[in-house]
Amino acid sequence: MKVTMMGVLPPERSICHYCSHLAEEIAKLVNLEFYSFKNLFVNFSSDRIKKAKEEQLKKLSNMAVEYILIPYNPITWFQAGIKAEGEIVHVQHWAWYTGMIYSVILPIIRLRGKKIVITIHNVTPHMKNIFIRTIDSMFNKIIFSLSDALIVHNERNKKRLFQLYKVKNKKVFIITHGFLKFGNNPEKISKTKARCYLGIPRNRKVLLFFGYLWRYKGLDVLLKAMPKIREKIRDVLLLVAGRPLPHWKEYVELIKKLNLEDCVKMKLGYLPDTELSYYISASDICVFPYKEPFDTHGGAAALALSFRKPMIVTDIGGLPSYVKDKRCIVQPEDTDALSEAIVELLSNRELLQKLEKDADELMDRLSWKNIARETVNTYIQIMDELSSYKEGDGDDDT
Repeated sequence: MKVTMMGVLPPERSICHYCSHLAEEIAKLVNLEFYSFKNLFVNFSSDRIKKAKEEQLKKLSNMAVEYILIPYNPITWFQAGIKAEGEIVHVQHWAWYTGMIYSVILPIIRLRGKKIVITIHNVTPHMKNIFIRTIDSMFNKIIFSLSDALIVHNERNKKRLFQLYKVKNKKVFIITHGFLKFGNNPEKISKTKARCYLGIPRNRKVLLFFGYLWRYKGLDVLLKAMPKIREKIRDVLLLVAGRPLPHWKEYVELIKKLNLEDCVKMKLGYLPDTELSYYISASDICVFPYKEPFDTHGGAAALALSFRKPMIVTDIGGLPSYVKDKRCIVQPEDTDALSEAIVELLSNRELLQKLEKDADELMDRLSWKNIARETVNTYIQIMDELSSYKEGDGDDDT
């Protein structure tokens, strides 16, 4: 069986690590070629980007990789649709603009008689913008109607998909999101070494919030919970590491309003994987206080899991799948519950140790080997259905 996968690979961001991990394992099971986005809206040409792509190609040496797709160049969309060689074309769909791009590619794929699998990373956009949501819905209806199988990451995503789109139950599969990992054995960076590197005192209780500062990630909720946390944990320190968005100054103003300058440290801007490894390693807890309209799994939490970091998450999307202890799951936008959970975890050494052990079990369950096997089983199932359909046609004709 030959499969063509389309998505995004490092050094681009977004779901690049997901695609890389999945492709690496699937290529061990089938003949795989990968068509990656060459860039996402910005035309990178620096030596750093070129070197990163070369390293990625070496890592994925067991498959053919082409950086071909450009979001603002429709010619590349047609090229990808015409060049795809796989019997099955599996596309990774994570944004409104990927729906637009695939609405050009997939009709070509369908006309060429190939089977289509779509992994839906976000059933709805993370933004509440009505225009974007309308565009997203319009293109989703097109590409979902062309698919033979749709993959979502959790039961909530499946229910949401049925609410919004008329899709057949039998063609929707739930395959979870695996844990993410980058760099050279990041778990070997000790907490002491990481804190020394970042200039953080060894005796501080460190919370980490990292990733793009989208509103749905709930940084405002965490900041509002900090005064109550500081009442109980005097030496608490919140690290905020990630790319700022236009509204990030609201958080700065909230920090000043709540007098949190002495217990919040912000590192704004792009963080290379190696640099982010130090921030995760330096922390005691990673906090993911996400809220609506978030509905997917969350790559940041998947990454924290690979560092075996205890996490506090909200009960939204697939975040609860990254923790086993219910004491670490709180309702979205509940500042009291969030502060109580963080205080409990920072004060309970046994619970911290338990969560680290839980992480090992979760990593086994969320291994990419298992996810790749489930994905290939999906390929086999839709190919078997095609064979059965052809055999049935033959019987009807006689």
